[in-house]
Amino acid sequence: MKKLAFAVFIAFVLGGCSPFTPKPEKFTETFYEFFDTVTVVSGYSDSYQQFSEAAHLVWSALALIHTGCLDSPENLFELLELCETYTADSGGTFDVTLGAVYALYKDGGEPTAEQLAEASGVLRYDFGAIAKGYALDKAAEQIEKSNLYGQTTFAGTISIGGSVAAIGNKPGTADGAWDIGITSPSGDGIAQTIKLAPGQFCATSGTYERGNHIIDPRTLKPVISEKSLTIVANSGAVTDFLSTALFVENNADLAERYNAETIWTD
Repeated sequence: MKKLAFAVFIAFVLGGCSPFTPKPEKFTETFYEFFDTVTVVSGYSDSYQQFSEAAHLVWSALALIHTGCLDSPENLFELLELCETYTADSGGTFDVTLGAVYALYKDGGEPTAEQLAEASGVLRYDFGAIAKGYALDKAAEQIEKSNLYGQTTFAGTISIGGSVAAIGNKPGTADGAWDIGITSPSGDGIAQTIKLAPGQFCATSGTYERGNHIIDPRTLKPVISEKSLTIVANSGAVTDFLSTALFVENNADLAERYNAETIWTD
């Protein structure tokens, strides 16, 4: 009997099905180097080593996009193509080529009509309205590949400021969804909590933290609103794009075209 039990144990181990399956533990890693905001990788892995590998994949993906994709021309070309498509689809409420205009409003700037007219004729790219979501797409893609090949066992969320990616099923839940809190536009804590299914992304735009920094490309003027807008979709780039474009002007048809959910918070 002892020999039989030992043989079964060896069969499990050699077959990659150890009877002693580790219970996933929760870990968190925080980065401060990217996009002038805080990046938080939080989730469950079978070991800290595997979590650390997943966090490193996130760091590497974000570092590449943060440098302006200069080290990866294929990413830069892909990003430019996406922005061209998004600009056309938005009807003018999204435009990354007006970087010279956007720069005039940074740090509370109040440009004159003459300054705006001059800046609007300058071609300067500003990917601030899409970079975080695009970087999330790349980071999530790397982790999902790593999970698939058994290099990591990460399930959790990646948050870059107001942009979030959900990866894998949340342990202990029936639907695998992750709870994401949306900050009140007044700054008084969490206004509501939404659920992100595995593979979903969300992005929130508003003026409660950075002031009137969202500019309408059509008028070159800041968008004034006391609300915030959260977009839920299956792509980080899409959520970033729509959270800006629809904050400038709400458009249900555009949201439907991208199969996105819009959530306004007072």
